[in-house]
Amino acid sequence: KEKFFQLGGYDDLYRPMYMEDVDLSYRALKRGWKIRYEPRSAIVHTGGGTIGRLFKKGYVDLMRQKNRYLFVWKNIRESQFLLSHLAWLPLRIGKSLLKGDLVPLKAFCLALTRFPEVLLRRGEESRRSRINDRAIFQRFGRPGPRGRGPGQFLEKSGKIG
Repeated sequence: KEKFFQLGGYDDLYRPMYMEDVDLSYRALKRGWKIRYEPRSAIVHTGGGTIGRLFKKGYVDLMRQKNRYLFVWKNIRESQFLLSHLAWLPLRIGKSLLKGDLVPLKAFCLALTRFPEVLLRRGEESRRSRINDRAIFQRFGRPGPRGRGPGQFLEKSGKIG
């Protein structure tokens, strides 16, 4: 509980849903803290059980994608990873537009509206970081479009819980 408060709790930047837990874990890792898990534990989670009743699927997808952008902009500091992210953005959005899918573009635009807040939080957290992104990625897997980025890894790996 004490560590949760030292991290400032869940960041409301990600409201109403998605990535706040990943962000919390990543900030802890960046500070050099250990994240422990119990491999024998079992969690039964019905994905979208509550959210699916409260929000339409399109809105949920929009928030998930918007918050992934916010996560990268807020937390990833190494230029190699940021440049890769920026290089893939137009390709990802363009490919989706060709398929008639506007969600990635809308998510990007929504995320841009939060960019001043992202920069503020990025600066605050930067002063507390002790571990760089590369060290975290080396520990948990290769980031990038063909590998697992920090968000996908932290959500799916089972390495933290």
